[in-house]
Amino acid sequence: MTQDNSYFAEILGVEKPTDIEIAYYILRLMNNYLLGSPSFKNQDFERGLMVKLAEKALKTMTNPYAKKLLLNKIDEFY
Repeated sequence: MTQDNSYFAEILGVEKPTDIEIAYYILRLMNNYLLGSPSFKNQDFERGLMVKLAEKALKTMTNPYAKKLLLNKIDEFY
């Protein structure tokens, strides 16, 4: 479980979200971005924000499966 999960606890509506819950939330955001058609002007900015969010979550995750899911999706983004 992440040590600093207050941001994700508020968004996910649970008191102590697990690493997998956080990873799935970020993966859903990233998948929706890839499936949508973002404007060309903001594409790099939005992509960068999602990658930074994933990297921040990775720093505190202890579940290796959740880490691998996020790392694979980050690689897909670039």
